[in-house]
Amino acid sequence: MNFCSLHIFTLILALAAFTVPLQAQAADKPSVGIELFNKGDYAGAVQTLKGSKNYVELSYLGLAYEKLGKTKEAGKALDDSFERTFWLITNVLAQKPKIFGKHQDAPKGTAGERLNALKEPIAFAVATAAKATALKSGDSKNDLFKKRVELLAGLRSVLERGETIYAEADVTTKLNFTHKPIPRYTDEARRNLIQGTVVLLALFKQDGTLIYVPLNTIQGGLMPGIYDAANAIKFTPAMMDGKPVTVLDTLEHRFEIF
Repeated sequence: MNFCSLHIFTLILALAAFTVPLQAQAADKPSVGIELFNKGDYAGAVQTLKGSKNYVELSYLGLAYEKLGKTKEAGKALDDSFERTFWLITNVLAQKPKIFGKHQDAPKGTAGERLNALKEPIAFAVATAAKATALKSGDSKNDLFKKRVELLAGLRSVLERGETIYAEADVTTKLNFTHKPIPRYTDEARRNLIQGTVVLLALFKQDGTLIYVPLNTIQGGLMPGIYDAANAIKFTPAMMDGKPVTVLDTLEHRFEIF
């Protein structure tokens, strides 16, 4: 078992205990900073890993700070790691929704194979978020962070059960909205001439429940209304060969000044 596989296995086993969120990227060997951490040289690891843009190294930076008793710095590094992992994952999900079609039998090199490659970063992100929350990091206290974690945890749960996540275009019967309210355009937004589009990445689960996260936000007091509208959505799940299935899709809310 190589370094990557060993540490991903450890990550998944240790998730509930908030232990070290370990390597989730393919690599022949750990970086110098990670090696220093593993040897117990936490000060050296901090000096080496500071300024890294790699989400794995940032998680180790946070853990090294924690070992040194610097909880605030640890939380910040873990927040940065989670955010980078989240965008790595969701950029793929939002831009290539068809990667979810029939991934379990996907031949090598197909879009379905790319989904399987996301399983490890998803597990890594959820573990990192759990550690950040345990340290009461700054980001872990806000609603957007919690919604991001909820979506990724939902994806992980579905994939761990061996279910296929479909694109809307791939199902035999599309999901049907039975209640889809429109967010209210607030007086504050109107006064400030705020307009634009908010995109939600949404997991429409086969049990009729919805998990979503905004891929962007908008000012003018509009976000609470968007959340309220999304929370009120009711739908009949999509069907594949007569059975309800889970679909990943986007919802768009456009606000315009008339």
